[in-house]
Amino acid sequence: MTFLAELRRRKVSRTAVLYAVVAWAVIETSSVILPALRLPDWTVTFVVVLALLGFPVVLIFAWVFDWTRQGFIRTPGKDELPPAQARSFPRGRIFDFAIIAVLLGVVGWLGWERAFDRDGPGGGTTLDSIAVLPFVNMSGDPENEYFSDGLAEELLNALVSVDGLRVAARTSSFQYKGRNIDIRQIAEALGVASVLEGSVRKSGDRVRVTVQLIRASDGFHLWSDSFDRRLEDIFAVQDEIAVSITEALRMTLGAGERERMTARSTQDVEAFEAYLRGRFEMQKRSPATLRRAVEEFREAIRRDASYAAAYSGLADTWLLLSDYGGVPAGEALRQAEPMARRALELDPQLGEAHASMGLILREKGDIVGSIAPLRRAIELNPSYSPAHHWLSLSYADTGRFRDAVEASRAALAVDPEYRMGKRVLLSSLRNIGEHAEADALAARLEREHGNEPLILYGLADDAAQRGDLLKAIPLAVRAVRLDPHAAHIRQLLANLLLIVGDVERAERQIQIAATDAPDDLGVKFWPGFRALALGDRKALLAETESYVPTLPAGIERSRLACTMYAAAGAPELAIEHCQEALERLGWERGQPLPPDGIDPAAILLIAAAELGDREIVAELDPLLEQEVERMAGSGMDPERVELIRTLIRMHRGEPDPFLERLPALSPTELKFLGNLETNPLFAPVRDDPRFQAGVEQQRERLAAVRQEIDRLEMPE
Repeated sequence: MTFLAELRRRKVSRTAVLYAVVAWAVIETSSVILPALRLPDWTVTFVVVLALLGFPVVLIFAWVFDWTRQGFIRTPGKDELPPAQARSFPRGRIFDFAIIAVLLGVVGWLGWERAFDRDGPGGGTTLDSIAVLPFVNMSGDPENEYFSDGLAEELLNALVSVDGLRVAARTSSFQYKGRNIDIRQIAEALGVASVLEGSVRKSGDRVRVTVQLIRASDGFHLWSDSFDRRLEDIFAVQDEIAVSITEALRMTLGAGERERMTARSTQDVEAFEAYLRGRFEMQKRSPATLRRAVEEFREAIRRDASYAAAYSGLADTWLLLSDYGGVPAGEALRQAEPMARRALELDPQLGEAHASMGLILREKGDIVGSIAPLRRAIELNPSYSPAHHWLSLSYADTGRFRDAVEASRAALAVDPEYRMGKRVLLSSLRNIGEHAEADALAARLEREHGNEPLILYGLADDAAQRGDLLKAIPLAVRAVRLDPHAAHIRQLLANLLLIVGDVERAERQIQIAATDAPDDLGVKFWPGFRALALGDRKALLAETESYVPTLPAGIERSRLACTMYAAAGAPELAIEHCQEALERLGWERGQPLPPDGIDPAAILLIAAAELGDREIVAELDPLLEQEVERMAGSGMDPERVELIRTLIRMHRGEPDPFLERLPALSPTELKFLGNLETNPLFAPVRDDPRFQAGVEQQRERLAAVRQEIDRLEMPE
């Protein structure tokens, strides 16, 4: 009798098949059940190793013993069998050998795949991206929502410091809060390889945190654990979770990375809780919640005067109050700047604080100066999408149009659902003349986010910039109805109504906006904007002379005065303030224009030409042409570039290229030119019949729009 025949007689093959099936079922079941029971991740590995070790034991047992009705008995050897029975077995069983070989391979593969999987626990492949979902508040008290959200956000910020790990931005991951969506679907939407989810139960001074790290490809739990601690130990829990995640993802922490990841601005638990409440309220973006955020951040600072993140949060909140809370821009900057600077003094590695400083410089008019801190913020925290968004704006404002598009795309790469990033990308695409892609993006935004006021506001502004007032005004109306207290949206609607000559209804929108933001520029200087739109130079001059001295000294006051005095027909005052604006931007005569100085320089040239100051005209003319060519090389819309070139030639005594172009100007170009009747830009051709025909054409277009808009009911 051969060895294979003996295996068959002792039923070893059958036992091996049965064991492999049972072992596979046990391993698969344990990989699902054990993590769900919050047992440590090593328990699954233990089951796999046990199954592997048991296989040879079972085979030996099957060789020695046999199961009969009388129970287990020792299997007789072949020498103990009667001769007839011994001869009844075949001499060779290649099939039995194949079964044994295959089963050994299957069990071995199961062990390797589960215990030493190269994409899972124990493996060597790095999963280099993660999304941190908002933790579920299991406390039974909605007032503790801030704590569960805040803990998830703190972990997200800690993981950002790990080199090589891409972390989905908060805006994208937190949109899934409260939504019952499969983890694999979320990971696919966010473009990540792993997802962290969890829950928090906070009761008195006790907190229980349960977390699961899930591999996106198959939903397998890479790691899970529960932490039941006193509230004062929450910082240690955060550190342990963050380090465990990097180990489960097979991330190797470099020198100093562990320290950066576990570093924090405070060790005071009450200050930390106040900070989390402040972040929670700040994210809601309403006047009331932003005011509450200010108080919470102040409480955090009162508890711990060295809490850098709290200073940064307070700076951001003041800046948001300027946009959403009706606080004058000057007051918001006065409050925000010292907070951002203090945050940087306390923690120079805090990316959000660098971004705040970049935004502050933007608001102060130092566009060029804002670029360096914004880029530094991105270096420190690549997932902080607002920094990419603000950098895109600064690039656009300095004529770096292709760079602006890339920065907008970078914001959406780290934060695919970042609404403001989509709005900025839309504007960036228009600037480089990619109107087909921009049109597709605008349509998608309206289709997917048509119930969000800020998206509709951006779409209305986009349509207005293209000269499509019949599209822009209804969009603005929808936005106001969705958010009646958003003063900036009502101001946009009022300005659009003013363009088509609907002064009465425009005035009504400003009256309502004034109840929410009485100190906003668009409200306080509304009489000036109205006079500008109506071509009333005398009224515009009076309003400018009254309002400009009330503004704090700075580039923004100089820019406004430069523009308004020129439009009001006061070239001497325009020259004074335009020169002041250029000086504030760092320009010295004989040098190229600063990247953000083309507007005051162009107005200065026009005012000088009106007064016959040939010296200024001769100096600025080539500099403006040089700047236009630079912007053309940086990706500016070719149609816009060509229009500007014809305007430059017009002021050099060659009006024909512009006048020939005037009848065929698109709505986009007409909107860019502004009010043809009063704009001092057109002084050289004011009396030309061809220009007068163009003015009449614009008047007829606006009248046709007005007829349609009169049928539209305005929001109260």
